[in-house]
Parts: sequence; C-alpha cells; structure tokens
Amino acid sequence: CEVNNEEELKEALSYAQENDLKIFILGKGSNILVSDKGFDGMVIKLGDKKYKIAGTKIECNAGVLLSQIVNESAQNSLKGLEWAAGIPGTIGGAIRGNAGTAEGCMSENVESVKAIRISRFPFLAENN
Repeated sequence: CEVNNEEELKEALSYAQENDLKIFILGKGSNILVSDKGFDGMVIKLGDKKYKIAGTKIECNAGVLLSQIVNESAQNSLKGLEWAAGIPGTIGGAIRGNAGTAEGCMSENVESVKAIRISRFPFLAENN
C-alpha cells in the first residue's frame, strides 16, 4: 500500500498488525533487491513528498527524492548537499543508510528526525 502522511502510515501499520502481516517499508526502491521468492507480507511505500524550506533549513518527509532536495538546495543558495548530486532514492532511505560520498554524508546534514517506533511490531521484516 502507499501512504501519503503519518496517519495513513499508522493506519497501515495497525492493519498489518491486526492481520498478522509482516511489513517492509519502501521508499523509491532504487537500492533494493527482491528475492525471487517474493515477500509474504505488506509492502508500505512512502509516498509523502512534502517539504518546506525555512531560512537555511529544509524540512521534508521521508518519501521526498534526495535529488529534488539537492536541486532545491542549489536553487535556494543552500550549501552542504552538493556531494549528494546523482545519488538515487529518497531522503528516508538516505538517512536510514547514511548515504554519502568522500565529500560528505547524511549524518553531517541532518539536524533531527521524527520517527514512528515500529520495533514494537513483531511482524517487522528483517533486513536479510
């Protein structure tokens, strides 16, 4: 299922829990391999593409493309994300994996993260 905001995500997580479904959170899917066996559960695609720029800070949801934020940074004369040009995927995935190059990485650019604790869900698919 695709979720476009926090409430939809919580609803999808509740549905999965009520129906004893494993879950896998997916951003753009640009850096994953799926087994030929498939996935027996619910894939939750993050479709939340909202962001805002306030001064020298950018606040964005996990589903926003990293390339879009790199471009918006440049257009707004913001520095620090030049190293991320050409890296595919979403902000959420880039933060989760601490995407980076020799010139910089996400941990050097992220001030705070709002998260939903899903570790309490025993049905969470493991990263194998």
